[in-house]
Amino acid sequence: MKQLISMKAATDQSESYLTTTAKYDTLSKLKFADQFRLNLLRDHCLLLYTTFDQIKTLKTTTEYRCFSDSMKAAICDRMMEF
Repeated sequence: MKQLISMKAATDQSESYLTTTAKYDTLSKLKFADQFRLNLLRDHCLLLYTTFDQIKTLKTTTEYRCFSDSMKAAICDRMMEF
């Protein structure tokens, strides 16, 4: 149980750091979010896309093709908000 709590704390710290740092671009952060299932980071990054054209451009990247189905669905959901 203690290990599970430690893992959760490490995940939360990592997600918090990635949300606030400028060291990585948004697309890189989305890749981290997808790979490690960091939903708060995913949602934060998707909110940074503020126009339909930005999302449309995201969908043309090679990284987009490697995203999981759940990440692609979240991106499509964000696109529908416009």
